[in-house]
This record gives sequence, C-alpha cells and structure tokens, in this order.
Amino acid sequence: MGAASDRIVTNSEKRFPTGAELTFLAHRIARVGGMERAAAEVANRLAEVAPVHLVAMLAEADRPSVRISRIDVPFRSSVLRCLSFRLRARKVMAEAADSGPRISIGAAFWPVDVMVMQFCHRAFGHLAGPVRVGWHQRLANLYFRWEERAAFSCRRLQGVIAVSSGVAAEVERYHRYPASQIRVVPNGVDPAVFCPATAEEQRSLREPLGISGSGLVAVFAGGDWSRKGLSHALKAVREVPGTLLVVVGNGGREEGAFRQMARTLGIAERVRFVGQTSHPETFLRMADVLVFPTHYEAFSLVSIEAAACGLPVIMPSVNGATELVRDGENGFLCERSGEEIAKRLRLLDGDRALLSQMGAAAHETSRQFHWDRVAVQFQAALSELTGWSPNEG
Repeated sequence: MGAASDRIVTNSEKRFPTGAELTFLAHRIARVGGMERAAAEVANRLAEVAPVHLVAMLAEADRPSVRISRIDVPFRSSVLRCLSFRLRARKVMAEAADSGPRISIGAAFWPVDVMVMQFCHRAFGHLAGPVRVGWHQRLANLYFRWEERAAFSCRRLQGVIAVSSGVAAEVERYHRYPASQIRVVPNGVDPAVFCPATAEEQRSLREPLGISGSGLVAVFAGGDWSRKGLSHALKAVREVPGTLLVVVGNGGREEGAFRQMARTLGIAERVRFVGQTSHPETFLRMADVLVFPTHYEAFSLVSIEAAACGLPVIMPSVNGATELVRDGENGFLCERSGEEIAKRLRLLDGDRALLSQMGAAAHETSRQFHWDRVAVQFQAALSELTGWSPNEG
C-alpha cells in the first residue's frame, strides 16, 4: 500500500482536469462524531484549492464557496436511511452531471471515483466475532457489507484512500483490491481545540460533574459501546479504587444495560455518563488518561484527540493504534481485559510523574496528525489516484 508520496501510473482516459470540482458524499459531513468530523476537516481545507460540493444529510461549510446539497431522509431505520440517502444522492449527482467535471469522493458509497475507507465492514465481520449485537444492528451490518461489496465492484472506482495501513491491508485482503490503487492518509486533529489543560482549567472543567480530589480520572468516548469495549473499561475501574470514569457518547439501545452494569459492579458513583457532545475536548481535557478497549477501529479519531490533549492512551493493537501509541512511552497497547487495563491504571495512579511524562509524549506524537498536514496528504493522494490537480494560483 503506497503512502501519498508514491507514484503510480494512472489510466489516461480516467484522468480529471485541473480544478475539477470535488464532490464529497456522506451521511454527515460535520464536526460531530469521528468519520463525520474527519470528512468535514478535509473537505473544508480542500475548498481553499478547489471547488467543493458537499452532499449529505448534515453538512458544515467554513467557506461561502462550498456548495451544499442537503439530503432529507425521513426514516429512522439505519438500513432505510442508507438506501434512501443513496438513491437521493445519486439523483443530485445526476442533476449536476452537466455542470462540469467533478471527482466524487465517498465512504462505501457508489458509484464514486475515490472511496475513503474509514471502516472495513467485511473485515469487521471476520475480526469482531465476540461483539454481541441486537437484530437491528445485525441487519444493518449485513446491509453495510453488501453496499461495501457493491462499491468495490463498481467499474468507475479509481482508487481508495484508507485511513490506516491496517485498513489498507484489509481492503487488499477482503476485497482483492490492488495495492497500487490504495493510498494511506490518516485521521487528524485540530491542536487549537484539542490541547492540554492547565491544572486550574482541569479543576474548572471537572467541577460541573462533581469531580474533586486527587483520584485518577479516565475517559471513554464513542458510540457503539459493545464494539468499543465499555464493559472492559467498567471492569477495570472496579479494580482501581478511587479511579473515576467519564463516559462520553450515545449508548443507544445499549445504554440502559451499561448503566445497570456499573450498578452491579458497585461503581455507579464513580462513573459519569455525560451523553453525546459536540465538544468532546471538554471531557478529554478534564481527564488524565483515555481508556479505549475497542474490538475494531480503522484509526480512532478520539485516540488522536486524546493524545493531543496530553492523555496517555490505553488501547489494544487495532488498526491505527501502532501508528499512534508507543507502548510504555506515550500510552499502552494492552489486551482487551479489565484486569490488564487495571494494571496500567494502577501504574499511572501510583506514579504521577510517569503520568505527566507519558501525557507530554502523547501530545508530542499528536503533532504529526495536524489536519492541515492531513489535507495536504489527501490532496496528493487524489492527484495520484485520478490525475487531478487543484486550481493554479
């Protein structure tokens, strides 16, 4: 799998002209969640060098020049929403076909010219067997795998931008897609938003949650709590008296079960469920360490954001982890186990100098993932895969 600096020979009849419009298609292109924020950060930066069109149910534009086509989808079912969005987005694309050359960029959406892989559903189906889900999610997973397979069978596809080397390998393995047409561009972080808090800022941020004292404060962030391993985080907190866990995100249908689990483990008073937020930096900056025992990731955005806030990251060796975490230096790569996580929490709780040292190392590592740098890599990948180049001047 090539990095964005590698050179490839592009099929000449598929090359796109200088200044062709970049059309991004995704359910949400906004600074919420993980994949959504990544799309928004890259698309809005590329708007500085090319015309950009966002086709989404929810979209954020930083520049007036960015065109937005909002897709109204009335369904609540994830499968029906996906089907409806795809049909309506294709209609928007068909209507815009005569307005000039464009490169379509989507996540498992088809037909597109370049696919951005923030998740490989076929790999997840093989690798995340232990994750138990309800029938709604099982149906959704089946649909996502079908749509992903259809996207790779589309002859229009010119290349894939994978968010980590692990996802690139999965694309090559599970979809038999040629490595020469895959580029790796990581997720990123805005250091102006995600930055370490001073001791005074930390106290102020903790106060609304009733957090005081010197106990270690861990944070877990994300939705899909079964896949992201919240049960392991709760079990770890039980083993380390005085440690408090802040849970950020929407638990959906699972939330009641996890709240009950906290009560059953006897740690309900040491867990704060704060819900979904458009300002995750608030909770990352108040914490001491990120606990993220996930079963599958492409390249976790929250892990980079936590590192930028000066938090050591505790997570398994999933996709993206080894590109961010240096075990024992800026975090820990450990088994998906409450007991193993608890060992690391005890170590950090008992050695605050080590906690500070690892947090500083994590912050330093995060510098290489600045969104400005990522956008440049994304631009280079588009050029290599399609022959496109931005506006001159």
